[in-house]
Amino acid sequence: MANVYLGTEIKTKSKIEPEISQEQNKVRMVLVGLSLLHSHEKGKNWKKRMRMRKKNTQF
Repeated sequence: MANVYLGTEIKTKSKIEPEISQEQNKVRMVLVGLSLLHSHEKGKNWKKRMRMRKKNTQF
C-alpha cells in the first residue's frame, strides 16, 4: 500500500470497512486537488490584474 497513513487508519479503525476508508481517502485527495487548482487559477487571475493595473498607471 502506497499510502502509509491510509494503511494505519484502516488498521486502527476496525469498525469501519477498509473499502469505506479507501473511498473517503479518494474523496479527500480529490478535494485537495480541486483546492490546489482553484488556488492556482486565483493566483493567475491576480497576477493578470496586477499587470493590467501597472500598464494602466504607467505614463
